[in-house]
Amino acid sequence: MTCVEEWKPMPRLDHLSDEQNDEWVEKYQIDENDLHNSNPLIDTEIGRCLRVIECDEGQEKIVDKIIQNAAYDLWLIVRDNIFNEWNLEIDPTNLQPRIRPINQKVAEFIRNFPPEGIEKSDVDKALDIIESPWERRDEKDLREWFSSEYETKEKSFFIIKNVLKSGIEPFISPDPLPPIKKDDINLIVWMAVSPS
Repeated sequence: MTCVEEWKPMPRLDHLSDEQNDEWVEKYQIDENDLHNSNPLIDTEIGRCLRVIECDEGQEKIVDKIIQNAAYDLWLIVRDNIFNEWNLEIDPTNLQPRIRPINQKVAEFIRNFPPEGIEKSDVDKALDIIESPWERRDEKDLREWFSSEYETKEKSFFIIKNVLKSGIEPFISPDPLPPIKKDDINLIVWMAVSPS
């Protein structure tokens, strides 16, 4: 689901400065007379889109000529957005998570000081877990383990044992999407919502 939002007039956002508000208005203002040079806010987060278009069954339906005429031009903009977003997920490198610096530092430490007395498969599994995205609360534990008083190989041993006991799973990369052409993207239905 893709949701194209249109504000007239644009809202002031209390948490932004006047300068940031002006940039916001400029960035997302839709000029109905020049849609190709306008920058609508395209929101692909389904829950947010559904909240934006919430209405009840008894809502009066209005066919607004401006919106009706704009729908075809907006579809071209939305189709380009869908195509570009899809193409990001074709490349496996775009599907890799961002790894926090502490995780990278710990993984490098373990590689430089491999522990003794642990199976290589356990070391590899621990490294896969460490080089995955972590919640902040888990990252706090990792920092504590890394700042322990142990030295080099003993520290690596201590960290690996704790990581394996933590219950954190290694990141499994999703399969990349197959390539598509713009003609593969079809509009099934559209709905425009105007402020009351």
